[in-house]
Amino acid sequence: MRDKALEAGAKGVDTARSLGSETLDRAGSVTEKLSNGIAERVRRRRGRDEEPDEKG
Repeated sequence: MRDKALEAGAKGVDTARSLGSETLDRAGSVTEKLSNGIAERVRRRRGRDEEPDEKG
């Protein structure tokens, strides 16, 4: 009985570790997408601000 409990506990720990790793990977991916989007927006805004005015 004790061996089964230890085995079940070990499986639970492995599952939690796996889910934790997946969650961290996804969080990193979302963070990267967000920062890339912000950087792209800043580049576009700077490019627009640096264009000479047609009036002069």
